[in-house]
Amino acid sequence: MLNNQKLGTKISLGFAALIVIAVVIGAVAVSSMRAVRKESQVLALEYVPEVTVANNVERYSLAMMYAMRGYGLTGEENYLTNGRKSLAEVKKYMAEAITLAEESEHLVKLKGEVDTLTEQVNVYEGLVDDTIDANEGVAEHHAELDTAAAAYMKECTDFLAMQYEMAQKEFGEAIEKTMLEERLKKITIVNEAIALGNECRVATWKAQARRDLRGLQSAQKYFAEMDKKFEELNPITRLEVNIKQIEAAKSAAGDYKQAINQLLIQEQTLNDLGKKRDAAGSKVLQGAKETALKGIERTETSAEE
Repeated sequence: MLNNQKLGTKISLGFAALIVIAVVIGAVAVSSMRAVRKESQVLALEYVPEVTVANNVERYSLAMMYAMRGYGLTGEENYLTNGRKSLAEVKKYMAEAITLAEESEHLVKLKGEVDTLTEQVNVYEGLVDDTIDANEGVAEHHAELDTAAAAYMKECTDFLAMQYEMAQKEFGEAIEKTMLEERLKKITIVNEAIALGNECRVATWKAQARRDLRGLQSAQKYFAEMDKKFEELNPITRLEVNIKQIEAAKSAAGDYKQAINQLLIQEQTLNDLGKKRDAAGSKVLQGAKETALKGIERTETSAEE
């Protein structure tokens, strides 16, 4: 039938067909462009920000763990300050992730992931608070050690000074040999007690500097030796003032030993907290990493489509 049409009619029908084809192609192109535009918006406003915020959580979590590990080991405030700053950044980006999840149509799983991360961050923050308490306890016991050591040395040196003074007087008076020998024995014993105190204190210092629990435990061996020295002094000490000095020195040694025992407890607590912080921090890192990887996969899939 088309063959019977006039040339003008055929040309008109041809142009009409071309117009229809052009309109169809245009409609398809517009539809495709709209789809691409939508995917681009999802990519730019949802998937990429998801990866960015997850990477920031991971980044500051690493910084937080590094600083808090330093604080746990040294008790230095600058580490704690840096750790708190990094923790604040972690919480800031967690808040951004929550907002992103609430405002994004396609990030349906992000909210659950963020909730899990938030729980882990809260656990870590609680362990940070416990670490602060433990380090404050360590500082208190350090002060107790210093006070007890000073008291011990004062009583021993005061006792020793009196023995030297009395020895000089007795030498001048040419008293019996047995009394002089007893005096020299007291001087020898108290000098040995002072030496034991110094050795104990040095051993304790080294153990504290190294956070060495075994070293702290080993330092306790000196107290039995100190007690022996005081037992040797008791039978040959008669002046009330000297007897009180011996008792005060023994009491100070007991305080020092007690402070070491408490310090051991605090140091063990810090060790345990360090392990718990590392475990909690690792969960935060792993969660942030997995969220970032999922975001990257979604980004790549969206780009391919």
